[in-house]
Amino acid sequence: MKLQFKHQKFQLDAANAVCDVFAGQPLQSSRKYIVDPGKAAQASLFDNGAESFGNAPVQLAPDSVLDNIKRLQRGQRIKPSDKLEGKYNVTVEMETGTGKTYTYIKTMYELHERYGWSKFIIVVPSVAIREGVYKSFQITEEHFAEEYGSKIRYFIYDSKRLAEIDRYASDNAINAMIINSQAFNARGKDARRIDTELDEFRSRRPIDVLAKTNPILIIDEPQSVEGEATKASLKKFSPLLTLRYSATHKDEYNMVYRMVYRLDAMEAYNKKLVKKISVKGVSVTGGTATESYVYLQSVNAGKGNPTAADDSEAYLDYLKGMSVKHTHAGYFSIDKKNRYADSKYSDKKTRTSDDRDAYDLIMKDKERLLSFEEPVRFIFSHSALREGWDNPNVFQICTLKQSGSEIRKRQEVGRGLRLCVNQSGERMDETLLGGGVHNLNVLTVIAGESYDSFAKGLQEELADAAAYRPRLVTADLFKDKIIRGVNGAEQVVDANLALAIYEGLISEGYIKRGTLTDKYYEDKKNGAAAIAEEVTDYAGDVIAIIDSVYDPKANKPDNARSNNVELVIDKDKLAGAEFKALWPRINRHSCYIVNFDEEELIEKAINALNKLVVAKVYVKIEQGALGEIQSQEQLKSGEAFKRGDAGREAARLAASTTVRYDLIGKLAAETGLTRNAVTRILNGMEKLVRKQFANNPEEFILKAAAIINEQAATAIIEHITCDKLTSVYGRNERLNEVPATPRD
Repeated sequence: MKLQFKHQKFQLDAANAVCDVFAGQPLQSSRKYIVDPGKAAQASLFDNGAESFGNAPVQLAPDSVLDNIKRLQRGQRIKPSDKLEGKYNVTVEMETGTGKTYTYIKTMYELHERYGWSKFIIVVPSVAIREGVYKSFQITEEHFAEEYGSKIRYFIYDSKRLAEIDRYASDNAINAMIINSQAFNARGKDARRIDTELDEFRSRRPIDVLAKTNPILIIDEPQSVEGEATKASLKKFSPLLTLRYSATHKDEYNMVYRMVYRLDAMEAYNKKLVKKISVKGVSVTGGTATESYVYLQSVNAGKGNPTAADDSEAYLDYLKGMSVKHTHAGYFSIDKKNRYADSKYSDKKTRTSDDRDAYDLIMKDKERLLSFEEPVRFIFSHSALREGWDNPNVFQICTLKQSGSEIRKRQEVGRGLRLCVNQSGERMDETLLGGGVHNLNVLTVIAGESYDSFAKGLQEELADAAAYRPRLVTADLFKDKIIRGVNGAEQVVDANLALAIYEGLISEGYIKRGTLTDKYYEDKKNGAAAIAEEVTDYAGDVIAIIDSVYDPKANKPDNARSNNVELVIDKDKLAGAEFKALWPRINRHSCYIVNFDEEELIEKAINALNKLVVAKVYVKIEQGALGEIQSQEQLKSGEAFKRGDAGREAARLAASTTVRYDLIGKLAAETGLTRNAVTRILNGMEKLVRKQFANNPEEFILKAAAIINEQAATAIIEHITCDKLTSVYGRNERLNEVPATPRD
């Protein structure tokens, strides 16, 4: 499979926004300079001074750049910046799944074409994102070459392949280096090789050669990259300007780093640029079990299933042709004896595993993973819900461990938000599906909590991310906004025009107490939204301003249980010769009889319970004291407290007089046996085993009940009998309705 790419307006708008920050900058050739040859004895080809190329400087005055930024921000309905801190820092916010990497690659081409800038460095927070970015360069290479007539030379920084850096500096064409932040942000004795004079690099420091080119830095996921140490280290690259791309920027980025384009979760969803989210919640009440497992109850592949192929037979044949053991890939650790083991992290901070085969399939072989020739349909991974793991044909996400602070709900669903692709690699968006994008593109999250809980948490996170959006429609919402007419003319909305727009919305019944009504959304959906006469020619931008108001219902996920696939009987199959031959063999009513000897069960339960081991409850006691405080850093690191001796003693309150346990009654309730039978079992146990109850009553009850139930289940299986009756099921009788029959 080869992924197909198309030109999308929102991605072009994002690229134009960055380029227009420097509107008025002349197109310049690359700045030429002589590269540092290093030690003469090792310089060889560089003895005469090799020519290298860097980005030409910004010619615009800072005030002109700030004016450009303000104009862009007004057009994007972003609060205008009041000053140009940190010089040329630009931020772009794009919702996960909308092609952020594609967009900044396109921006690189545009900056090169308009201004001649050709040296770029992409900084990422993890190896996973680094590999994902590299893959994006590969799969978009031909697409962009057709549009721009040239290819970017791209490579991953590797301290063992330093010749790539010399090529980067000496090549006059457009170049991009991808580097993860861990490669350059260490200090002191842990300084990375990029900061070190290396013999194999002619006693030069790689960072110095890179900095000489004055590259444009692109920070991918800056909220994960830019700690205090990294921010300081980034300055060593001497960047011409810095671009930041993320779906979840920190609040400071708009104030300090000048946001010029924003496509948030609500807008992306309303424009059907991402999948619809559906949630199937799972919650347990009244249970005390400490161990559990997941099992597949059934698979419904009916004609109504939108994920099935056009022919419900060709699809089933496709599924049947797969070997079960090859349908899943696990991103787990496997030891040398091919046994599953706990994952070893090559990078503990980003939790990147060393498992290569499944990692390569997920990260590097996306086309293979998407093709019908690849049997893998299930991916088990301990870290695939983190940034960088996006795959367009993810339709279900099941979290086997409830997310905590480490992985947020928005991050979980973000891994499957991309619109899916068909077997030809075409993205299934509005150009192919019209208004039915969200009929096919549905991401179902099987959550380890109730639907209400997950949906509420997800919406709260989305609301936090959209905190900048206004909550009510007022006249001030439109005041001072720039609106563009159908002929391209621009107009600034003054106070009188803002009031006219607002009053027009009220008269149409679109606003009630500042909140948009269902009538507005219905008319807009039908293309019939009525806007005040004064701004009829500017209707598109006026509606865009209205849609900037936060709608809490816009991102509410569906309850997946309301969309369960129901099985439908195929009457043609029932009339077939095969079924007619099968029916007389399976239509007999039957009677199941279970009869087991209680004495035998009691004896087996006693034998099994005599092997019961219940752990004692221990309390670990540690103490420490706050020592002399020498610095603030000492407090931040937690080193000011000095740990003292630790003790460990058995808890003496498990079965105290203050807590009463009805051992017999509880076991009777858990096993279904009579109190008499339970008493006989307990009396038959060895005394030392029975005494363990005092150590940990609750664990004793849980384990004892499980052992007794296991013995009862074995007895049932060994003594169950099935007798066929003379009565039969009728042809029109529902197969899942069992008629009343005599039972023992």
